[in-house]
Amino acid sequence: MNISLQTTFYLLIVSFVLIIVLALWIFVLQRKMKRMLMSGTENLSDHLISTKNHIEDLRDFEKKINEYLNDIEKRVSRSVQSIETVRFTPFTGVNSVGNQSFSTSFVNESGDGIVVSGLYYSRDRVSIFTKPVKAFSSEHSLTDEEKEALERSKASLQGKQR
Repeated sequence: MNISLQTTFYLLIVSFVLIIVLALWIFVLQRKMKRMLMSGTENLSDHLISTKNHIEDLRDFEKKINEYLNDIEKRVSRSVQSIETVRFTPFTGVNSVGNQSFSTSFVNESGDGIVVSGLYYSRDRVSIFTKPVKAFSSEHSLTDEEKEALERSKASLQGKQR
């Protein structure tokens, strides 16, 4: 089996090119490894352990954030979500001044809260009433204006949920 000098020369050049390509590849991999290990770890296994610990810390943080957000959602759902006011004139006659009286509802997303009504009689006489509300209704009788204020609150809350 005789290999010619020309074939040997071509094999030598191909081998040399292959060695250069492999050397460049090793150089690139070493640079990538150094960049990855710049966090101060000695070797790859220490770096992987450090990365695993960071991932566990992030998972713990995510769990705490989710608990915190659930707590906030509970608190927000109990807070006032809708305030609606209906202005009206309760009396007709000589002393009636237009729309000085009001009924205002303050309710959360469950419809729990209060209705505040103010009746304007004259410049020196105003009466204020409050009634508790549960699920958009009250155990006390509500005036038409108070019912309207609650209905407006209910409608505005339904609009926010969409």
